[in-house]
Amino acid sequence: MPTVGSGSRIPPGGTPGHVLIKKSNVDYDAQWNAVTALKGDKGDEGDPGPAGPKGDTGSVGPAGSVGAAGAQGVKGDSGPGVPTGGSTGQVLAKTSGADLATGWVSPPTPSFVSIFKFGVD
Repeated sequence: MPTVGSGSRIPPGGTPGHVLIKKSNVDYDAQWNAVTALKGDKGDEGDPGPAGPKGDTGSVGPAGSVGAAGAQGVKGDSGPGVPTGGSTGQVLAKTSGADLATGWVSPPTPSFVSIFKFGVD
């Protein structure tokens, strides 16, 4: 057996990547083993790592289904409606600039001047 240092003996054999491991407390009781043989007990779980960077926004998903119809609303107050009265041929027209100011009026009679002015054939 070859010797190293102060007469120690190295066992023959071993291949690249092997290490010399003691088999007992007896001097020179060693053997060549692959590094993969140096496996101890499983250690404790480590702390979680830092959060990764925010990912890209995903694409828009499909539209959801139409929900159920809502409950019937409360009936509102009555509006001003159409004024009573009026005669055949009259039209409902604004009587002032105020909101809801309407009344029945006779339409103006067309004249030659108004027809010519608006280009009616």
